[in-house]
Amino acid sequence: MTGGNPKPEFRNPKQARKPKTEKANAVAAARESAANSKPSPMTTGSDIAQIPKRGLEVGDPLLSGKVTHAGRRSGGFFRRMPTLVILVIQALLHGLNYLSVGISSGMLRRHGQADLANYLRAYAGCCALVVMLCCAAFILIARQTRRSLLWGAGCGMAALLVDLGAWVGGFLAGHGRFPILDVLLFWLPLAYVITYAIHEARRLRPTSQTPL
Repeated sequence: MTGGNPKPEFRNPKQARKPKTEKANAVAAARESAANSKPSPMTTGSDIAQIPKRGLEVGDPLLSGKVTHAGRRSGGFFRRMPTLVILVIQALLHGLNYLSVGISSGMLRRHGQADLANYLRAYAGCCALVVMLCCAAFILIARQTRRSLLWGAGCGMAALLVDLGAWVGGFLAGHGRFPILDVLLFWLPLAYVITYAIHEARRLRPTSQTPL
């Protein structure tokens, strides 16, 4: 009979480290799979842009047309922000003209120059009308829909015609001069506004969708 404590079992050091090695391998495998699941850094913007286009092929044609328009928008000469700034400047300039011409017409009437005072009063009315048209064009063009852009172009064209009519009326009455400042300050900026609004309205035209 043998008594006493049982003999201790000696383990191989390599076998003792085996669980830690398996755990490290599992962590490395998890990290590798997570790295493979991330998007590739070589993915280009054109690949990402194809995702919403595929989803809109069978959707709303108006929505698809707006997405296509936003994707192809480029920084050209005719832009939205300069157009809105031009309309604000035009409204301010014609408003100042309205105030100054109104005051001048009152002073001329007191001094007996009724003809010139009547012309200036008519010109002040044209300036007030141009201010209202510029404000309306600003509101319409800022909405950036095809119909509002067309109406904004119409308001800009009406403002230009009113300004041209006021100059022609003064020239025929003998009160006009060669319109160098009018061309630079009023007519060319209003022509820019009209061109931008028509150009953007044409670009916002809904594109036809081909069935799959």
